[in-house]
Amino acid sequence: MQIQVIDNGVGVRDEDKRNLFKAFNTTKSKGMGLGLVYCKQAFEAHYGTISIDSNLGKGTTVTISLPLNLEQCESEIHENIHG
Repeated sequence: MQIQVIDNGVGVRDEDKRNLFKAFNTTKSKGMGLGLVYCKQAFEAHYGTISIDSNLGKGTTVTISLPLNLEQCESEIHENIHG
């Protein structure tokens, strides 16, 4: 299953993109820089992903993917690890 949230806001500067998922990285005066870190860990714990594509002045797309069949996902992971 894939969910996309799309906006047409100001976007993210190129120099900020590479740090989006790093702990304690924030561009906000009162931010702690843990929100996206926590989100990424939560999705990965459920065999999912989160990605952000953004263009300055054009907007941002956040894509969240989660497996629909957890048994199949666990089987594929087991195959990749054990051959």
